[in-house]
Amino acid sequence: MAGSLLVAPGKYEHYTCQQIADRQKVSIARERELRGLIQKAERDAAGVVVSAFAYQTEYATARGDVRLLEETAQRKQCPAAPK
Repeated sequence: MAGSLLVAPGKYEHYTCQQIADRQKVSIARERELRGLIQKAERDAAGVVVSAFAYQTEYATARGDVRLLEETAQRKQCPAAPK
């Protein structure tokens, strides 16, 4: 749950359902990209350190952002966004 600590609560409250869906697409893509970069970096010993410094915080933030968007969409009864 560290990612949720890095994302401001209520950040998307004033977004329309369409804006939330658009932002979800961007956030999900970024989360996947960072996950791939982390996996690639961690293939060797030095990569673990690089991953920790370069990607982990941003990945946690991206995950928190995705969760917050999902929660906001549910609360606003928006249609489900593609995963």
